[in-house]
Amino acid sequence: MIIQENKFNNMNLQNHFLITMSTLLDPYFQKSVVYICEHNEKGAMGLVINRQIEQISINSILKNLNIKTTEYDHITELSQPVFSGGPIAEAHGFILHSPQNSFSSTLKLSDEIMITTSKDILETLGTTKQPEKHLLPWDIKAENKSNWKKR
Repeated sequence: MIIQENKFNNMNLQNHFLITMSTLLDPYFQKSVVYICEHNEKGAMGLVINRQIEQISINSILKNLNIKTTEYDHITELSQPVFSGGPIAEAHGFILHSPQNSFSSTLKLSDEIMITTSKDILETLGTTKQPEKHLLPWDIKAENKSNWKKR
């Protein structure tokens, strides 16, 4: 008997997007676009990147975490939206950004995308040291959103 290898067994979805079916009823993932950060034999980790958290901006995140810098470039906009990253780690942020190796907890996902989870990247936001492109998928439980609203 000849067993053909399933072509999907070796499929790696890292650096790909999953778009959920419109019939999915799970409120966290309904109508979501998920960027797959890691996919291997142990499992997968992705971030929801299309669900803006209303009334929460990068500026409100920085203020709530007491991150202050005197180097703010007043031309750089801090009112950019924050996105619901999904139910990965409560009140934990992942910053997807263009390549820049100056942070303590950065992982290269591709030639164009890195992910950082350390506080030092937050300290660069709004300054000339911030990554050229960045997106903040952040998981904030609904009952805690009032603590994170824009100030």
